[in-house]
Amino acid sequence: MRQCNLDTILNSRLYRLLTGVLVCAAVAYIAVMAADVVSLRRSIAGKKEVIEDLLAKTPSEAALLQKRELLRNEYGSVNAMFYRQEEMDDIAFGLLMRELLHEKNISIERFRKAGTAGGGYFEISVSGPGTAVFDFLRAVSSNDKYLNIPYIQITADGERGVIKAVFRITYETID
Repeated sequence: MRQCNLDTILNSRLYRLLTGVLVCAAVAYIAVMAADVVSLRRSIAGKKEVIEDLLAKTPSEAALLQKRELLRNEYGSVNAMFYRQEEMDDIAFGLLMRELLHEKNISIERFRKAGTAGGGYFEISVSGPGTAVFDFLRAVSSNDKYLNIPYIQITADGERGVIKAVFRITYETID
């Protein structure tokens, strides 16, 4: 019977074969892991670039605060163009239009509220000197508040210098 000692085992072919296989497996594993590490480093580098681009495009806090203040001011100026609900209603607006027409010496032939609630308008038929009618329209369109004239029909009587006009006027409230 043969005695097994360490030298015999270390010199055996089977041992050398198994050691070779083990070394090859370890080398293959290290190669695969190295490829994964390289891939991960590329991925991390790409994500860092994206983060840097986003940070470069992100405005500073001071710029955001300045933009917010600018938007607040713009909102305030646009908001000021509209009547508040408690500031204007159909009766008050009708009286305002009648007063402006009388100031311009324009005769009111018909004055009525038309349309639906919330989408209504005043339809006004007038006659008067051409300059007075155009002064009225200029006053309405240059008003500090938003007034809209979505429809206008003008008929001129050149011999008498009189203009007859039918127009619709709306106002807007905001709250």
